[in-house]
Amino acid sequence: MDEYGFSKPEIYVPKAQFWNCQEPTASDAGQWAVVSAGMIEDGHNCLWLLQYPHQPLAGGSMYAFHLPASIPAQGSPDRPPTPAAQRNFGGVPLQGDVRLVFLNTIRDAEQLQPTWDRMQAQFQAMAEARKKKQ
Repeated sequence: MDEYGFSKPEIYVPKAQFWNCQEPTASDAGQWAVVSAGMIEDGHNCLWLLQYPHQPLAGGSMYAFHLPASIPAQGSPDRPPTPAAQRNFGGVPLQGDVRLVFLNTIRDAEQLQPTWDRMQAQFQAMAEARKKKQ
């Protein structure tokens, strides 16, 4: 499940797993994936999914996609985006999927401080890089 939020997907759908539509793997081939409408183009860069069979859910707020038998390689308009073309939820400029940052702290509260420290270090590095450009 690729949702527009930070909750544990298994709370809403038994056996659901976190999924990022920008980073499908070969093991996803032929599976069904449920993606929040907000993640298709806004939160992520996943317009490539629209070419595959899909069904709207919850009034079109989510879509269930039947993934192809073979996941296409990254890089062209009808394929998953390259890392450089990927977007992060909410435009957050951190490395990696920011939703995983929050999910990891929800699942293990001991990760809160190390996560906070990592985020602060990344923001500090970005601020210093901006200063050097000026």
